[in-house]
Amino acid sequence: SVYSHIYSTLEKDFKSQNIETLKGLNFVKKHFGNRGIYTADRWYDNNFFFKEFTKENAERKFVIRAKMNTI
Repeated sequence: SVYSHIYSTLEKDFKSQNIETLKGLNFVKKHFGNRGIYTADRWYDNNFFFKEFTKENAERKFVIRAKMNTI
């Protein structure tokens, strides 16, 4: 595993599952740069992650399996 972090929704500073996942994605980017292609399945086809992967200067190559009615 490249990244592992246990969290609880009951933690004082918990914001959302999306934010926790984004922390992991940023960890990977920090340590590996823009090498490789991010691949994601279920749940990553929401607007939050699509915006993160496509925002200006994101420079992340990615493949997300998405449902037609999701994005």
